[in-house]
Amino acid sequence: MAKKKGKGNFLRRVVYLLIIAVLIYVTIFGFYPRYKKQIPTLVRKIPYLEKIYKPAGTPIKARVVRVYDGDTVVVAPLEGNKRFICRLYGIDAPEVSNMSQKGQPYAVESLQELKKLVSGYTVEVTTTGDSSYNREICLITRDGLDINLEMVKRGYAWAYVKYLKKEDSGRYVDAKIAASEKKLGLWRQKAPEPPWEFRKRHEFK
Repeated sequence: MAKKKGKGNFLRRVVYLLIIAVLIYVTIFGFYPRYKKQIPTLVRKIPYLEKIYKPAGTPIKARVVRVYDGDTVVVAPLEGNKRFICRLYGIDAPEVSNMSQKGQPYAVESLQELKKLVSGYTVEVTTTGDSSYNREICLITRDGLDINLEMVKRGYAWAYVKYLKKEDSGRYVDAKIAASEKKLGLWRQKAPEPPWEFRKRHEFK
């Protein structure tokens, strides 16, 4: 009887510990991993520090440590170790797939093109002072090359006219027209859908 009772107590303790472990896991991670186009929680919670963020319009030397898609990267300023998320100003790239929703054609190609241009490089990041979903809106240049405009020129992003300043819209729209006429990148498609229309039609998150 003593052995059976001891065994029963042991099993109860094991079950209890398993329940506790499951509750801890669910509390921290949720019921399933949440893969979103927007930024992972650990990156999203990085504090914005005044000593890292110079005033809007002031170039910041930084290294690109991650590329999420054709218009969003994570950069690490050389003056500190605090990374922040950069949404490229004036452009909109095809939506990438997430766990629950299928993305657009050429989303992967757009991501790969931006990776070729900036991943691992030291670049100049100029914030505009605006933000979107905890992302700083930025202009990025690498050795004098305007990366935002270059993505449009190569046909891997749209000119996001709605958010372009008047003085910039002409260059970006001209680049978009030239890329479409040359059938570059996403313009190889017969009738590519603008990402903002795709998001609205699919309630893409």
